[in-house]
Amino acid sequence: MKLSLAALVLVAAACSSAPSEPAASSDALGLYAATYSALRGTGAAPYLAPIAVSEPVPDPMVASATPEPPEIEATPSDLFGLDEAAITALLGPAHYTRNEPPARVLQYAGLTCVLDLFLYPEGPNGTLATVYFEMRPTGDAPAPSGCFTGFVLAARRSVY
Repeated sequence: MKLSLAALVLVAAACSSAPSEPAASSDALGLYAATYSALRGTGAAPYLAPIAVSEPVPDPMVASATPEPPEIEATPSDLFGLDEAAITALLGPAHYTRNEPPARVLQYAGLTCVLDLFLYPEGPNGTLATVYFEMRPTGDAPAPSGCFTGFVLAARRSVY
C-alpha cells in the first residue's frame, strides 16, 4: 500500500504532538478518537499514551498474606490415658480399628505418616485407655514432626 506525502505528514504530526506524560483515561479516549480520525485510510495505527496506575493491581491468584497456622495445644503425650471417646473428640473417627484382646488398636493414616494408638483396660472398671502410641512414616523417611498436628487439624476441619 502506498502512502501519500500528505498522509505521512499527518502521521508524523499526530505522533509528534502526542503527550509525553500519561493522559487521564478520559483524555486518552479523546486522543485516540482524534488520532484515529486523522489517520483513517492511511493504514497506520494511532498512538495510545500509556495510562498511569497509581498503585499496583493485586493478583487474585496470589495470597495477600500468609495465614498463621492455628494453635494446637495438644501434644502426642496428651494421648496417654485417653479413652476412645476422648481420642475421637481430638482426632476424629479412626481410619482403621482392630481388636486384639485385651487391646484395641486405633489407626489414623495420613499422606506422610500413620499414628497407631494402643488401648488397654485400665482402672477398676476396665475402661480401655491409651497406654502406648506409635507414629511411623508411610515411606522410607522418618515420621514428620507435624504428623500429630496434621491429624488434629484434619479433625478440626471436618468438624468446623
